[in-house]
Amino acid sequence: MNTSRLFSLPTEHVHLLWKDCIAWLAPAIERSRGTWTNETVLKAIMDRDLLLWASVRNGIVEAAAVSQIVIYPEVKVLALPFVGGKNRNNWLIFEPTFIEYGLENGCTEFEGYMRRGWIGMSRKPSGGVLGNDWEDCWTVVRKRLTPSINKDEV
Repeated sequence: MNTSRLFSLPTEHVHLLWKDCIAWLAPAIERSRGTWTNETVLKAIMDRDLLLWASVRNGIVEAAAVSQIVIYPEVKVLALPFVGGKNRNNWLIFEPTFIEYGLENGCTEFEGYMRRGWIGMSRKPSGGVLGNDWEDCWTVVRKRLTPSINKDEV
């Protein structure tokens, strides 16, 4: 299979891909400036406070992400605090999967934490795979979740 597939990993299977996933996540975790470590991320995953996702292509983990549902007093947000990988055009297409997951869990917004370079890429008018509906809040970006429309249903 020469396509990328995205998997959320139940805690009982995290150990199967953790070594490969943490290799991609470690640089993002390091940029948290000590608020997280590789060990505290793993503990939060195992405690079910975070959910580990892996993009796999040809049997190899090409990217990993960690999601968290954050409940604020007035809004429930699906956050992706850590994302990393290679060949990003293979796995950035999974944004609708995360949106669906957020909607299924009652989230009304999607939040990400990006280096400034990602913000510019996400706003490319014709070729940006993430769309142009992200708002720049320093290095935090957020968008409202809306169900995707399946072209076959229209």
